[in-house]
Amino acid sequence: MRIADLIEAVEREGRAAVVMIAEARGSAPREAGAAMLVTASEATGSIGGGAVEHRALAVAREMLARVGTDTAPPPGPPPPGGGG
Repeated sequence: MRIADLIEAVEREGRAAVVMIAEARGSAPREAGAAMLVTASEATGSIGGGAVEHRALAVAREMLARVGTDTAPPPGPPPPGGGG
């Protein structure tokens, strides 16, 4: 994913989210740095497919829909290290 892709998505749809693999351990379908660009109407790129990508896409779209309505993070697992 290029920064230009993100800029174009924001110009076209008003907002966009980048979903990125920060760390991969063991056997994983994609490596750290794999990214997907998500808008309300489309997604490009992949973080590996399957259930994880499906859930990440849903969470990204939930966050996009809530921009400006509150600042609470979406429900999900606690951050690494057990914080939260």
